[in-house]
Amino acid sequence: LLSIGYPGNQTGRYGTSWGSGMHTVPSALEFIWTEGCRIEGCCVRHTAESGIGFGAGCDSNKIIGCEFWDLGGNGVDIGHQGSMPNGIIKWGQDWPNTAMIPVGNECSNCYVHKIGQVYFDCCGIWAGNTAGAKISHNYVNDVPYSGICIGWQWNHNLASMKACTTSYNHIYNFGRRLTDGGGLYSLGNQPGTLEIGNHIHKG
Repeated sequence: LLSIGYPGNQTGRYGTSWGSGMHTVPSALEFIWTEGCRIEGCCVRHTAESGIGFGAGCDSNKIIGCEFWDLGGNGVDIGHQGSMPNGIIKWGQDWPNTAMIPVGNECSNCYVHKIGQVYFDCCGIWAGNTAGAKISHNYVNDVPYSGICIGWQWNHNLASMKACTTSYNHIYNFGRRLTDGGGLYSLGNQPGTLEIGNHIHKG
């Protein structure tokens, strides 16, 4: 980050060009190869990074009833790829092997607000290159870009992203600095993914 600055691309991924290797904004709490953990009733605030990142090999973990407030990056990052070799990824790159795919992680009943205070392309909750993620009953507001972002492919190719559920979230006051996002931003081919009962509005 210090050597190239922050040429932002999307959701905390940055690099000097679309074709070059990209980096990921780190998370204050970053997990890899973690299974069956529960983070409940916690607050992550006043950090220039993202809040919590579930990376390679993270299976069946839960973030329940937490608050993410005044963060530089994303609130929650499911599929965080900072653990890739040398921390470098290609645009839309999937995991190099299936064992690394984060599976069955959950973020529910959380309050995510005033994030992306340093990196304006960040969102409240991001899930990409993950399977079976559950994002439900969260309040997401006061974000510079998108409220909740699902997916990380810019084509019709099948990847690890599938069978995720985004349900009954309340998303508002999004797009406060950037205008090309949405309350709920879905991307790529995601077999079995469901979006149910989300309440999205601007004010």
